[in-house]
Amino acid sequence: MIRFAKLLLLSLFPILTQAQQIDTSLVADLNKKAHFFDNDLQKDSAKTYYLKVADIYRKHQLKALYYEAFLKGIKQGSLAGDYKKLKQVALETLKKIDSELPNHRTLKASYYDFLGTLEWNEEKDKQSIDWYNKGLKLVGKDQKSMMVRLSLWLGKGNSLNSLGKFKESDELYEKGVELLEQKFSKSSKKANEMRVSYYKNLIANKVSTREFDKGLEAGYKGLQYLQLLSLSKKRYFHKQGLLFNQAICYKLKKSYLKSIEAYRACIQLQKKVDPEDFGEMGNYVFRLGRAYLAQSKLDSALYYHQKAIDYLLKEYEATHIELATPYYGLGYVYTRQRKHKLANKYYAKSLNSLAKKYGEIHPNLVLLYNYMASNSYMLKKYQATLNYQHKALMSNTRNFRDHNVFVEPPLDDYYNSLLFYNSLRGKGMSLGRLQGNIKYTKASLAHFKLADTFMKKFRKGVSRKSDQILVGHYIYALVLDVIRTCESLYIQTGDKKYLEEAFYFAEREKASFLLSALAEANAKKFGKIPSSLLSSELRLRQKIARYQSSLALGKGNSLRDSLLKLNQTYEKLTKRLEQSYPKYARLKFDLRLATPADIQASIDDQTALLEYTFCRESVYLMVITKKHYEFIRIPEIKKVRNQLDAYYEAIQSESRLKKFVPISHRLYQYLIQPAKKHLNGIKKLVVVAPSLESAPLEALVTELPKDLNQDDFSRINYLNSQYQISYHYSATLWQKEVAQAIKQRPNMTLRFVGFAPFSTGESKIYATRRGASSHLPESGVEVKSIYNLFRQQQLNAEVSLAKTATKELFMQKIGKAHIVHVASHSEANTKMPGLAKVRFSGCGEDEKEVSGCLLASEIYNLVVNADLLVLSSCSSGVGKFTKGEGVFSLARSFLYAGAHNVVFSLWDIDDQYTKELMVAFYKYFLATQNNEGYQKALQMARSQLIKQNTHPKHWAGIVLIGK
Repeated sequence: MIRFAKLLLLSLFPILTQAQQIDTSLVADLNKKAHFFDNDLQKDSAKTYYLKVADIYRKHQLKALYYEAFLKGIKQGSLAGDYKKLKQVALETLKKIDSELPNHRTLKASYYDFLGTLEWNEEKDKQSIDWYNKGLKLVGKDQKSMMVRLSLWLGKGNSLNSLGKFKESDELYEKGVELLEQKFSKSSKKANEMRVSYYKNLIANKVSTREFDKGLEAGYKGLQYLQLLSLSKKRYFHKQGLLFNQAICYKLKKSYLKSIEAYRACIQLQKKVDPEDFGEMGNYVFRLGRAYLAQSKLDSALYYHQKAIDYLLKEYEATHIELATPYYGLGYVYTRQRKHKLANKYYAKSLNSLAKKYGEIHPNLVLLYNYMASNSYMLKKYQATLNYQHKALMSNTRNFRDHNVFVEPPLDDYYNSLLFYNSLRGKGMSLGRLQGNIKYTKASLAHFKLADTFMKKFRKGVSRKSDQILVGHYIYALVLDVIRTCESLYIQTGDKKYLEEAFYFAEREKASFLLSALAEANAKKFGKIPSSLLSSELRLRQKIARYQSSLALGKGNSLRDSLLKLNQTYEKLTKRLEQSYPKYARLKFDLRLATPADIQASIDDQTALLEYTFCRESVYLMVITKKHYEFIRIPEIKKVRNQLDAYYEAIQSESRLKKFVPISHRLYQYLIQPAKKHLNGIKKLVVVAPSLESAPLEALVTELPKDLNQDDFSRINYLNSQYQISYHYSATLWQKEVAQAIKQRPNMTLRFVGFAPFSTGESKIYATRRGASSHLPESGVEVKSIYNLFRQQQLNAEVSLAKTATKELFMQKIGKAHIVHVASHSEANTKMPGLAKVRFSGCGEDEKEVSGCLLASEIYNLVVNADLLVLSSCSSGVGKFTKGEGVFSLARSFLYAGAHNVVFSLWDIDDQYTKELMVAFYKYFLATQNNEGYQKALQMARSQLIKQNTHPKHWAGIVLIGK
């Protein structure tokens, strides 16, 4: 062993001697200058000093160090664009390394990494992946090799992203982040720079997979690590990249103000980094214009698009490829402004540049073709629209090149998911508008169905709730046009299968997130998962909800890191459940929608289901009864919407009879009269119509009185007198609830529990609204009266008033009572639905102090078994309206949590009138033999107030959702 050590020392002696001859202080000084210029983005100067260091190593025959320094030097030139020359230099250097240092695998891997980057810069993604793979075969497991491995993973991930292989790139990015966290400290500058690069690219990948919350989390982490780097232009450059990708996330999440703020920050940073780089400045200004365009602020969008082009023209010729994207962006602004000739002018400029470089079929032309298609569609040039959309599909796929417009592309061959979906939908729209041949109409439906299949598959990969809700927007856009195609095919063929297709799509755009959430809850219940795991999952959800609420209220910013970790833990647990419990996974994704036949099997002879779908030009009504179903088109959607607004305003303003009755009757003629001939013998209506959620049908006037001057509301014929009416978010959810009701439910000994936090139970003279922060004297009288009704029937009941009516007690009782009644204040939140609240004792007026309030975000994570939950409070059915979902309200959150039926209010309600209606409701309900007539009881309670000449505002706003 001693002999071996001596031999090793003798063999190293020449190298040590040479190293000793190096002026180490000079090398250190040169490296310091190189790093300074590198951080200051002065690439030519950095290159000069790195090559000086390399030259010193070369003279002293320190070959490995020479080749490392030489690589650092030539990397500085990779931004100059002379990739062919750099590639040649790198390949020649690799030959020398093979000859002189054949066993230096990590060094060779570094050069392969550089070659991969050069190929990627030239958009040769497959070739770049080949180089990265060669490098990955060489790297070892020591720390220096790990940094090279990380760089190779990062580069390969970028190339996979460019090829549209987002799942594979995501796995590489996540693997890289994990390795950095495990093996490198936060004090390592190189590791922190690598972390920032990973997070920057991870955001972009999450944008591609439509996982925006995860993307924003990656941006947050990247900005955190960026703070650990020294202040420099390079740091500004990294910050720009992070903010830029965050801005895209915000824009696609429809958080436009945050998007604009991030783009403006990028512009300010560019002024610090290099204000004379007009190309970069133009790009950021262009993106700012896109954010305004997404909001339909067309004047601002036009200004910034033109300003971006002005910047770019300072650096490039008018025909340069860099102007192609701003040109077609400006063209689309003109399309939106209906200035179609100007739009075509800029589309032509863009197409000329792009086709010259890439040919007519290439991923970089997809959005241009989509915009050209939109322009043609607005001009009713449907054949041209079809051709452009088909070109967009070919350009957005790797291998699909069939020019036959009737041929459908494969679903696993695209680059950009959202553009692929939009092109499929666009083809369906244009095919549906071409007349004279049923072949076009059938092809239209086929493309719409393909788009729907694609979105189902796509949605399975989206895990965050907020991102799943955004998927509903895409489905909504599809339904705007596909039902018209189904109607056309039904008219042409008489085949009822097209009515079934129409009903399917009508259901697709209603409460898809709620349906999937309830399917997931059902999967947890019957998926054979151990109770300990379910308890852990529930605790995690509840903790995440608390942290999210704190952040939304503007407090607890220190919780952001903890929230990020909780989300990651929850996602790992979810994956574990899906992999380990197949029945859970199967039930979770069992989102089969009800058919008309399913509804007919669940409906009785006296019930009809009315499902309204608001499309682009018409409202479609599906009427389903026990014996038949029919599809009705209500034309002139604008008139219907205007009448809905007038109806709502007439109720809210307590308009006199002379004004109210004609408005109400006109809406009746639009919405109910077309279905009247199908409603013979019908006593109950189940209404499915998210777009009607603020317009109760109960107050529709069925016939005009002879004299409108008497102002007697008690003599009016309302729809309420003809039908028992209930509502639901979707027919599928209603049908599932009916099926579940048939099964044996848990027998609860506690029949009724009531809460009135703002009353002692003593009646007062003055009136209050149940949304205001004040006493509600009649609320206590209300729950005490209801309590007495139950006790008279010898049914177990409990009531909590004033200070005893706490949130904690409510949460204890919510899972144990058959009927839960809350008479309190509640507050809707149309911007942040999770912050909507029900007030209990101890809930103060400070908006940020919610310890005594029950938030909607908390309700979603409760376990509710109540057959009926009554929210006798203001605006408990009000919330943020989301396309494809409906209104996110307190009522909806209780339905999500497990309540089978919910009674709630559509607006601010009066304390006195509400007490009268609620007491009457329970009186009539308990008087029925089967105690299940919620619809009938509510109908009779309303009728009681109508007889007292009460304005509809005080009785029509309390409605029932459920079976």
